[in-house]
Amino acid sequence: MQDRGYAWVVVGVSFYAITMSMAARYAFGVLLVTFVREFGWSRGAISGALSLHLLAYGVAAPLVGIAFDRYDRRTLLAGSGLLLGLATASLALLQSQWHLYVLYGLVAGIATSGLGFVPHVRIIAEWFVRRKGLALGLALAGSGAGSLLAPVVQSLIDLLGWRRALVVFGGFIICTTCPATWWGQREPPAPPARPAARDQGPRPLGHDRALIWLGVAYAFHGFLAHMILAHEAAYLVDLGFDTLFATSLLGGIGLFSVGGNVLWGLLSDRWGSRRASAGAFAVSLIGLLLLLGLPFLRGPVPAVAQVILSGLGFGGLTASLGSLMMERFGGSRFGEVYGIMVLVFSMGSLGGPLVAGIAYDLTQSYAAAFTLAAAAVIAGAWATWAGARRPA
Repeated sequence: MQDRGYAWVVVGVSFYAITMSMAARYAFGVLLVTFVREFGWSRGAISGALSLHLLAYGVAAPLVGIAFDRYDRRTLLAGSGLLLGLATASLALLQSQWHLYVLYGLVAGIATSGLGFVPHVRIIAEWFVRRKGLALGLALAGSGAGSLLAPVVQSLIDLLGWRRALVVFGGFIICTTCPATWWGQREPPAPPARPAARDQGPRPLGHDRALIWLGVAYAFHGFLAHMILAHEAAYLVDLGFDTLFATSLLGGIGLFSVGGNVLWGLLSDRWGSRRASAGAFAVSLIGLLLLLGLPFLRGPVPAVAQVILSGLGFGGLTASLGSLMMERFGGSRFGEVYGIMVLVFSMGSLGGPLVAGIAYDLTQSYAAAFTLAAAAVIAGAWATWAGARRPA
């Protein structure tokens, strides 16, 4: 039944699938260090594979949404898990950079899109009506939980060597994700009751003002989150913090985003998704302002506080914006619509690290980049408020 019973099993399966899809992304930092040592490739050349991965993830998202609107979800999810596991295990045969770009950048990017946010937000929208915010927050918490598997991958590399470790990791993805999604996901017993007009989705997609405004909000969310994830560790090291401490704090953002997903999912049910999204943007802005103030503050406490606020804010935006999309555009074409949002988010994600890198090269400081990110947060909050407003 919807909102209870087996619906919560569906949430658990979605949480695990998202965790494994994001674990492959978070493991890239570990693999970057490994490949630099093994092959002597430049960090820029290796990082290009991650950029291609994000691009493939975003471009595939609308197609994934359309596929899940039309075809059997179990086949698509299990197939995506199989493809991701095979791509990961095949990296054990890596010999040249183009292999990395094809396997990790292209194939794994498409596979994570098929196993990631788009299908599971679509599934949660079908299974829940009254408690959809909490359910969505719990499922999307897998995006932060995936970061906790990066140290596990590093331990496997230390124990088995990187080639065998990747075979084990890829095999684990296949042997756990495919059965879980095949037997764990089911069709809901009945579609949630909605007015007939809303079930048609936005009309037309390209001219719906609310969709455009929310697309702007998603782009700024991706811009902010990936700028911080890509450059915060280097920023902290520049300020004199120990490298291990800086990288550990970066991992803490993923950890606290788990709590942010759950908390803001619950707040979306209590306050409404519009107010919850505004609150998540506010917390992100406070964290960003604290990050800008770190050169003038003493000790590790402000840095830790900033990580907590950023994690809660990033996770909160993922949950509250997803809940808002379900409220505003839920219907037979929701998978397609949410896929477009993921594509827009990915485009913003590509811009954040690039803009911060160029700004630092020009000024030898991150102040301009983080100030621009603060402006993006304010603009994103305003766009969310405009997009969530109901038409008369």
